[in-house]
Amino acid sequence: MDFAYSDEQQAAIELARQILGDQCTPQKLRALEQAGGPRFDRALWKQLAEAGLVAAGVPEAQGGADLGFLVVAGIVEQVGRSAAPVPLLEATVLGALPVAQFGSAAQREKWLPRAARGEVILTAALVEPHREASDPGTRPAPGRPVRSAR
Repeated sequence: MDFAYSDEQQAAIELARQILGDQCTPQKLRALEQAGGPRFDRALWKQLAEAGLVAAGVPEAQGGADLGFLVVAGIVEQVGRSAAPVPLLEATVLGALPVAQFGSAAQREKWLPRAARGEVILTAALVEPHREASDPGTRPAPGRPVRSAR
């Protein structure tokens, strides 16, 4: 069994490595950290979206490249290696892939094309341990104790 990436898969990962290597220099990362704002490089995010890397796991029917989870993982690995200040893991693995797999047709049509273009960042909404699982959309009144859902 051959576990090597196909030429198309390797090209996508190499493109990510090249863009991130060029854009995530220690000087740029240091400047972003010293700026004191959010650790998010919008210009880099736009460049990754324009290169089709944000759309790697999005189905073709919704404007993506439909390259699959292994390619997404390879691209996310490159983001991690470069310490890139972009939410690619959150937007792809926690956001777009679950919507593509489990979302309704209406949700896929509404969100995935925009996510593929990098216009929105989809991510998971996790239930926190101190929140009531039965009603995660409400917050307790100030001073009111929070019951555990356990």
